[in-house]
Amino acid sequence: MKSNIIFFPGNKQPDNMKLFLESSRLGTVDVLLPNPKILSNWHKSEHEALDINSFFNIETFSDIEISESSKLKYTETMKELLSDSRTFFLMERIFRFERQNSIFNISGDLSIFVLNTFKYIQVKDPKFVVCFSTPHHLSWYFSYCSEKLGVRVIYTQSSPIPFKRWIVEGIQNPKNILLKGEPSEKKLNEWIDKLQSSYDEAIPEYEKNRNNTFKLGDRNIISNLKDILFKSTNNSFRYNKIINLKSKLNTLKLYEDLSFKGSLPQNFIVFFMHYQPERTSLPEGREYAQQMNIILDLHLNLPKGYDLIIKEHPSMFRNMFNKRVRSNKFYKNIAGLRNVKIAPLSFESFDLIDHSKGVVTITGTVGIEALLRNKPILVYGDAQYLKFDFAFEQKVMQQKEQFFKNLGYEYTDKEISRSTINSLNEADNNSFPLEKSAISLKALQVFIDLETEHRHEG
Repeated sequence: MKSNIIFFPGNKQPDNMKLFLESSRLGTVDVLLPNPKILSNWHKSEHEALDINSFFNIETFSDIEISESSKLKYTETMKELLSDSRTFFLMERIFRFERQNSIFNISGDLSIFVLNTFKYIQVKDPKFVVCFSTPHHLSWYFSYCSEKLGVRVIYTQSSPIPFKRWIVEGIQNPKNILLKGEPSEKKLNEWIDKLQSSYDEAIPEYEKNRNNTFKLGDRNIISNLKDILFKSTNNSFRYNKIINLKSKLNTLKLYEDLSFKGSLPQNFIVFFMHYQPERTSLPEGREYAQQMNIILDLHLNLPKGYDLIIKEHPSMFRNMFNKRVRSNKFYKNIAGLRNVKIAPLSFESFDLIDHSKGVVTITGTVGIEALLRNKPILVYGDAQYLKFDFAFEQKVMQQKEQFFKNLGYEYTDKEISRSTINSLNEADNNSFPLEKSAISLKALQVFIDLETEHRHEG
């Protein structure tokens, strides 16, 4: 049976989602779930539900023959996926390469997954694949293939304003779909004022809580045990934090030892690293999910007389430390680069921004913070503020060169921040408030209603 929409609700499903599916103008909807444990919740629904993990089994759609027109696209898609670093980084995140779970074996399983995706899309012939956020697990592979077959991939994503969501379309070249949103003018202005004031005013609530947990120091055993026993949300997290505690403390000590002492250099740009693994760098970081590649790119292109300062995301040591993502050698190699310095974790972000000549990020909210504090930014990923003035896109060579060329330029007072506030007001008008489930069903509903009206008019 054909379907209008293939829906990926993910593990975090809002309470009113089924009501949304039944009451909206979606047409026929099929649901793909990432976890077989939640599959039973859908059996009583009128929507066909499948476990996406079944796509790794060659027998799942063995009775379906792939069409002649899709055979060439399948071959092209496999070549593209095997040439995309995100394919393998996501494999490691999903499967962990242990024992028989080698990259060699899993890449063969991926070929089966892609073939089954082609067969499934061929039978269902959907107009849309819809996700609650940027596809970043098995949904990324599925969405990638669907887009190759001409299916529109739609998802909600944080707008440049963290408490607002909007609709984005596309995997390879994502673009924001402009809709008439629900402005939050007062809340927006209060947020902007905080980001333009002191760091104590602007620091996120979750970071304030962590500062309180680690007030005796990040390497203090009592603080770490307090975090593990009382702040971790489940037993699995507690277990992982316990077995990784020794490695974390050793790596944290190394980071502190390698950090520079004394005052800031006169001329520098600063790169605020991302917490990993997380979708903001994988897949949204494009080919730069491995942040060493960003550091080396900056090291090689930084003008003479400038330093690059690197600051690690504090959550790498305070949230879930992962030695598979950050090794001791990683930090030693950074410290060994001629024009690169590691900033102590105690350095306030706003001090680094305010004294820098420019800020580098993948997709982080620090990009907006820098723009609001009158600093230009160089962006390595699919950030939602890429179209803002003074946000230079790394993959566009002309923009990248312009960022470095302008480092010595003295911008007029509030020149960048005024432009950024105008862009944020536009984004506010095109986005929708964040709901309790951390998504926006309202944004999806508005998009679906608009598409339905267009089809009827057509």
